[in-house]
Amino acid sequence: MRMRNKEISKGEGFLKTSNKEIENIYNSYKMRKQYNTNIQLVSMLDMQKSIEIADKFEELKHNSTDKKTLKAYKALIEELKEQFLEIKKNGYKVEPFEWEWEPYKTSKEMRDDLKNNKHLYYLRTKYWFWFWNQRRNKKYIYTKEEILNNPLLWNSWIKIKGEELVYNDLFRIIHDFFWHWIKTNWFWPLWEENAWRIHSQSFSDDARRALTTETRGQNSWVNFNKKMRNKDGHILKKWDKWYIPPSDRPFAEQKIWLLPDEIVFPERFIWESN
Repeated sequence: MRMRNKEISKGEGFLKTSNKEIENIYNSYKMRKQYNTNIQLVSMLDMQKSIEIADKFEELKHNSTDKKTLKAYKALIEELKEQFLEIKKNGYKVEPFEWEWEPYKTSKEMRDDLKNNKHLYYLRTKYWFWFWNQRRNKKYIYTKEEILNNPLLWNSWIKIKGEELVYNDLFRIIHDFFWHWIKTNWFWPLWEENAWRIHSQSFSDDARRALTTETRGQNSWVNFNKKMRNKDGHILKKWDKWYIPPSDRPFAEQKIWLLPDEIVFPERFIWESN
């Protein structure tokens, strides 16, 4: 029997409002765009569903030339830019840092910087990309072909401190600004699931398809892929021999492709027991 997610109402328990001003910006943007989607947040993960999503992501093939996929990613980057400009319009400032220097020792420090200073540091895509390629013994930052085939690496034409941001920079900024601080969301699997559920409500259907690959799909793969499971298909525990701690888990492969609609729009599907 498939376990259902335990649904909770907004503001209950650990998902209480973290930053009322940011929540108001988010709600105002949604109303102006006339997005009326209401996806329930969850207090526990449906582990079987998470494994299914991880396996679906594993099966995806990179195909940025597919018309439906390209349409979804173009919608995503356009709407990311809109949301970034919404942040700027409301007086928030963002500033880049390099991977060698971590500006926040804890997630609370990030939250306090947003609340008290209306300021947020973000990690540049090119430094993040370079760092992880170094760990994989690759020399380059990103190639012209990778840029051409990934809309998130296209130039957004927005500059901060004289440096032009790619759309993935906007993605990282928006991710931290809206997804994790409207509610008290940290960066573990359950919180990442709820972050996706929160911000999915502020995108068009096309954009949400690309968003889901980049968030729900990738996060499910990182935490629930086959290397995270034993021979019986159960998720490994900390005391198990082959358990991989979060800090050592590899990032998911970047794939420009779309997951099935039942993963993108769970509120439109009723999951029944097998």
